[in-house]
Amino acid sequence: MINWQGVFGVLRAAFRPELLQPRLVIPDIRSLDSLALRRHGFTGIVIDKDNCITMPHHDELLPELSQAWRELLDTFGPASVLIVSNSAGTVDDPGLIQAESVSRTLGVPVLVHARKKPGCARDVEQYFLGHADQTVARVVDVAQSRLGASQLAPPRLAVIGDRVLTDTVLANRLHSLNAVGILTTRVWTRESLGTRFMRSMEMLALRALRTRNDADLLVCLLPHAR
Repeated sequence: MINWQGVFGVLRAAFRPELLQPRLVIPDIRSLDSLALRRHGFTGIVIDKDNCITMPHHDELLPELSQAWRELLDTFGPASVLIVSNSAGTVDDPGLIQAESVSRTLGVPVLVHARKKPGCARDVEQYFLGHADQTVARVVDVAQSRLGASQLAPPRLAVIGDRVLTDTVLANRLHSLNAVGILTTRVWTRESLGTRFMRSMEMLALRALRTRNDADLLVCLLPHAR
């Protein structure tokens, strides 16, 4: 199914190129120090699924990322780590079967949203600000707890994903949550020609914008490779 929100995101970015700029570019989540993120004021994590923490169309965590994933959950707590996917939890997931499978397998909630990234900013805000209704918040929360506003004052989110036009643009639209975009660049499997083309265009756009890592956020990088 065509991601019309992504198409509209392209059109918006033509007039607002700052939407395309992540604050940090890293290979994958092994480059993040979860404790440093927490000390830096981050209170929650929004993270993509396919090619970010799992293989595309699979529910299982990539084995190479298991330690980094455990550290992220131990630091922020499962209820503060939200998977926002353009497959699981969307109209492409009839009966939300995949959303429930992913949530149980990875141990965190999966957002159910009618509008694909980057158009689901309001749903993400509702979840983290504690105002989600039953339709938006229909997730399997293995921690059996919901986020309260007191836990997230002031909120600051790290939005982690591998696609500029969906994940990075979403981060730059979450103004009420003081969100920053963290772009991962490692590709874990061979992708379709169309996806490879779009990814190449995104990286060309970033180079044209002369994107640089935010020096203030470099404290969140581990001092050594895992």
